[in-house]
Amino acid sequence: MFSASLYIIVCSFRNRARVRLQRLRQPRYFVGAIAGAAYLYFSFFARFRASRSSVARRSGGRPVCRRPWPRRWLSRPRWAASPS
Repeated sequence: MFSASLYIIVCSFRNRARVRLQRLRQPRYFVGAIAGAAYLYFSFFARFRASRSSVARRSGGRPVCRRPWPRRWLSRPRWAASPS
C-alpha cells in the first residue's frame, strides 16, 4: 500500500513539474518566472553578498560580529550567574 501511494506522489510531482516547464513557453509565464527569479536574487542573495563585502571592507578583511545577541545566547543566563 505504501509503495502504491509513493508511486502516485512521484508521478504527480513529475507531471506537475513537466506542466510548469511547458507553461514557460508562453510569454506571460516566462516573464513571470524571470521576475520571480530576479526578486529572489535581489531579496536574498544580492543583499547577503553586499552586506558581507561591506563588513569585510570596514573591518580590514577580518570577520566582525556586528550583533551582540550571539554572545548573549552563548553566555549563562542572568539568574544562573547571581549568587544564592
